[in-house]
Amino acid sequence: MAAQELEMNFVGGWMLDQHYLGWDPKRQGDMPDIADPGHGVINFGSQSAEDFMAHVGLSKAMIINWNRDDPWNKSHWHTQHPSLNQFEPPYVYHVHARDWDSFLKTVAIASATEIPKFIPQHMTELAVQERLIKLMETDWRALAASLLEERLQDVANGKQAYYGVKFRKWALSRSHGTVVIHYPFLAVLT
Repeated sequence: MAAQELEMNFVGGWMLDQHYLGWDPKRQGDMPDIADPGHGVINFGSQSAEDFMAHVGLSKAMIINWNRDDPWNKSHWHTQHPSLNQFEPPYVYHVHARDWDSFLKTVAIASATEIPKFIPQHMTELAVQERLIKLMETDWRALAASLLEERLQDVANGKQAYYGVKFRKWALSRSHGTVVIHYPFLAVLT
């Protein structure tokens, strides 16, 4: 295993959803966990923000998900920090899927290479200030009213109106002249 060859652990914090993508544990059995502490694959499970940051601070590399049919197309990469996909070594290292030798070599190089001080342009103090100004000066009430009006028009036209947010849906329905917004809370507008 890579953990033994590289003399380091592969760690993460994940929880198994036994019904993920339609998995049926009654029919298919429990979904196996990839954790194997004896071979250096460690699952810390759900963590506090402080514990997570402590583990990230000790990490040597972060592994991503990609399109296996087009592994070098960064637009298909799913990373925790997608804005870093554009960078190359020593900040970000890339390895083709299923290229074991390159994987071992890259992890060894990444773990032994010091990263020089660097602040990406979009993370400079000026860039953050500009985003904060935009956030604070945007008329969010007007944007929300416009979106609500669009959704009400969809409902009036017999359509279902949804606004997707990471595996959850906002749904609007009209009942007796009242608009009900269903999400983790219930808001009634008359």
